[in-house]
Amino acid sequence: MTFFEYMGRYQGKNTPRGDLFYDMAHDKDFPRDATDPTQIRRYLKDKNASDECLKVFSACCKSYRKALLGEGSNS
Repeated sequence: MTFFEYMGRYQGKNTPRGDLFYDMAHDKDFPRDATDPTQIRRYLKDKNASDECLKVFSACCKSYRKALLGEGSNS
């Protein structure tokens, strides 16, 4: 599962995570196939993302990693 796919669960939510997904979905250059949070963080920083955006991204990364670990335990 890519980070973009994971974040899709926040689509339409009026929350910081929902706002982040909205921005990701409307950015034609966002690395949608990325699974490495380091790559995405670099992209966000290159785009001059705000500190608040990076803070929300970091929280989402923690949840994303947990979700990936949960996927692995179902095999």
